[in-house]
Amino acid sequence: MKQIALIEKYNPDKNYSVIYKNGESRDYYLKRFKIETLTIDRKFSLTQDIAYSKVVASTSQEGSFLQFNHITKKGDKKIKELDIDNFIGVKNWKAIGNKLIGYNKLSAFKILNASTTSNDEDETTENLELTLF
Repeated sequence: MKQIALIEKYNPDKNYSVIYKNGESRDYYLKRFKIETLTIDRKFSLTQDIAYSKVVASTSQEGSFLQFNHITKKGDKKIKELDIDNFIGVKNWKAIGNKLIGYNKLSAFKILNASTTSNDEDETTENLELTLF
């Protein structure tokens, strides 16, 4: 089932961040880009048209954090937060993105907006957890 992850008015200066799983390598990637085309009525693939790839989270908010679970080498479950803006710079939308290296068995992806991380952590109304395609 396909779901819409984000819908908003077009702003040519806005940066978008997408976390996706590559269907061939089964690795997770984070990419940041601006929409560079004004073409309408045509679909563009953010995952390079690789079979079984899927977008797991996305945001257009600056200053957001990516939170996910991973398993350590000892088998412990840990939660990691990455500052999206510092992890990767804005590139072309066709770029592959930066691979989330050094983490085993990633799961439970959430986008924490700047307003969420500064408020009480019990407020989860601003958190996004998405699974697409």
